[in-house]
Amino acid sequence: MTCAQVLYDSAFYRYRASLAYSGAVVDGFAPINAVDWRDFSIFTAAAGTTYIKVQCTAAALIDCAVAWAPAGGVGAVTMALAWSADDVTYTPIVAVPVVDTGVPVWVDFAPVTVPLNGWIRLAISGASNWRLLSVGAKLQFPTGQWSGLNPLTLYQGVIRENVVAVNGSIIGSNIRRTQKQGTISLQFLRPEWVRSTWEPLAKHAGRFPFWYRWDPTGHQAEVAFAAASDISAPTNDRPPPLMKVDLPMLAITD
Repeated sequence: MTCAQVLYDSAFYRYRASLAYSGAVVDGFAPINAVDWRDFSIFTAAAGTTYIKVQCTAAALIDCAVAWAPAGGVGAVTMALAWSADDVTYTPIVAVPVVDTGVPVWVDFAPVTVPLNGWIRLAISGASNWRLLSVGAKLQFPTGQWSGLNPLTLYQGVIRENVVAVNGSIIGSNIRRTQKQGTISLQFLRPEWVRSTWEPLAKHAGRFPFWYRWDPTGHQAEVAFAAASDISAPTNDRPPPLMKVDLPMLAITD
């Protein structure tokens, strides 16, 4: 059994009203594009060391970050996460790995509670492009999956268009797109957990994508940008009073 993790409550999105950037903003590639839960919008960071940050209007627990750049979009760039209570003195948290292959990178760190009106900041050193930058508290599922579980980073979901001759021979084919699909399926859940923890994730997934890591211990680097294809109702399970949930999803991994 593997107990998956998701990151859906990103402080960069939750507190986006205070989003600030220290560098020059490129028209059409604004910092808001890095936090908007869209894979097709791009934020361009300027040359040199620049900072993108948000102010928390409530105490915020954070313990992971995800950085996703388009292939060829970052080069020799470094990134570091820090927090501050006053926006003057910042305490380093972790260096965020940067890859240039188009794969999202998830990094864990010791939990940090940023106080009310505190700041969370990413320092980006070098001109670069970013699809999404997320920082928050991961949700660890209390039960796991194995049989039928789909590692979404493996090659799959190819939608093909075949060219067939008059005599029935297949003379060629084109790949129209890839459409990776999977399902979060959890059983033997306490009703209290479903109401207090699953319900907020389901409400988020009803509108926005989220980060999904199917096997945090065995395959830490296999991270997917996932979107719900349906919001299924939680149902009662055996033995009472346990429950089960299912969340079908589509995913992008690079």
